[in-house]
Amino acid sequence: MKNKIKNKIWLAVAAAFLMTAPAYADKGEKSDGHHKKGMNFESLDTDGDSMVSRDEFIASHMKRFDTMDTNADGNVSQEEIDAYREAKRAARKEKRAAKEIEEAADSGKE
Repeated sequence: MKNKIKNKIWLAVAAAFLMTAPAYADKGEKSDGHHKKGMNFESLDTDGDSMVSRDEFIASHMKRFDTMDTNADGNVSQEEIDAYREAKRAARKEKRAAKEIEEAADSGKE
């Protein structure tokens, strides 16, 4: 029973990694003047030693897993993943809209 739970956790971590691996590849470098690509390396390196340990990496992904597991049953369904992605999209859209409004207001002041 204990191994079954452990296997599910590792499977979930692996799935989360596969969904987000491209985001970590560039260590948060900017792709252009507006959009930041991926997660910031410093946010993964929680102890500040300029390296991301396995524990730091897993902890980061477990936080994401816990966020996706909205019913706290220890599993993430396709519906929970879809809802997580949609929420992230909506947040990005809202942030872009707020930035555009701010930029428009700033350009009107000049």
